[in-house]
Parts: sequence; C-alpha cells; structure tokens
Amino acid sequence: MGKVLLLVGVCSAMFAVGVSLKCYSCPDGSTQECLAVQQCSAGEDSCLNLNNKAGTIYSQCIEYRDCDFNKLATMFREPAFNMYCCQNDLCNSAHSAQSMPLIGLLTVVAVLWFSFQGLIY
Repeated sequence: MGKVLLLVGVCSAMFAVGVSLKCYSCPDGSTQECLAVQQCSAGEDSCLNLNNKAGTIYSQCIEYRDCDFNKLATMFREPAFNMYCCQNDLCNSAHSAQSMPLIGLLTVVAVLWFSFQGLIY
C-alpha cells in the first residue's frame, strides 16, 4: 500500500494540476537567447519557440491548438521558419532539450518497475 501511495505522489508531483505554465517570452523577436519568463494565462497550455531564416527567435506562451505551421505563418507573418511547441516549464529556450517528455516517461516507468518488483517477490 505504501508503494502505491509513493507512486501516486510521484505522478502527482510530475503532473501538477492547476499550476500555470511558465515559458520564455520574446514575442517581438530577438536575435539572442531569450531569458524573460512569462507566466502563461488560462488556456495557454504550451510554450512556443519559432526561428525564422534571418535568425530571429520568437518565444512565448500559446494555446496548443495554435501550434500549427499555417496559423503561425499568419500570426508572425513569416513564410519560412522552424518551430516547436512544448508543454513543460521553460521548455522553449533556444537550447532546451527536446527529450524532457522522454525523461518524465522514463521516470514513471522506473518508479512503476521498482514498485511492482516489490509486489512480485
């Protein structure tokens, strides 16, 4: 029973409900790494990092449904760019690791593995 409670606690800590997302924010664009932090509003459930061909980086909070190339091309008036949206705090820096969701998944798998090892023996 204690292991199940531990598992629930770890999962709750990883997926905190009701906590606002934080993203790096340079909505007007920057040619350097953006260090300003923005607390996302209700409904803004993702962080955006958009790089145009001239080297300008746009970072901000965004709704995940707007993380679409065509929508972003219209919003930013950019014909060609690279972009990604992510859903972890401060995940949209120019140097952020794209593997953060994988790290979270591996942590959950490891906790489950060790929890069930104790139940089997």
